[in-house]
Amino acid sequence: MSCFDEDLISNDRIGDNLLKFPDIVTGDGEYVKKWYPILYKKKKSGEVFLECRLVADHEKKPNIIRSKATEAYQTLEDSMMEEIDEGTRNKQYKQGVTDTAGQGDILGTLTLKIIRGKLKRNTEAVGKMDPFVVISYLKQKYETSIIKDGGQLPTWN
Repeated sequence: MSCFDEDLISNDRIGDNLLKFPDIVTGDGEYVKKWYPILYKKKKSGEVFLECRLVADHEKKPNIIRSKATEAYQTLEDSMMEEIDEGTRNKQYKQGVTDTAGQGDILGTLTLKIIRGKLKRNTEAVGKMDPFVVISYLKQKYETSIIKDGGQLPTWN
């Protein structure tokens, strides 16, 4: 997950967090609702509040989801930290989660909702920031809408 401030010439990075499956899913289909810190140059630059849920494929058992997701997140680590390109803006990220550690079976559907932010790092010298968040999973990237003049306390949902 990466947070940016939209600018005319180039977007400014506010901070990043590598979301790991064991931290964002319970395996029982319940929402995990919590603040995730974002870092810039190894210092906390803010927090983003997410609602995350992994709903198991009806043929899979929830406890298998968590163990396979724990194995799979290491494979995802490199792809999630790729440089962000412009892409489709979505408020909610929903994606079938594959067992990348095993045979590529669909484990279920991962839903991430970016709700709001508390951004400590202000990238604007004059005016308010226009923040947005990017979530990357494998080769797919999803962006929230840009909150014009959202400043350091943006709300997406």
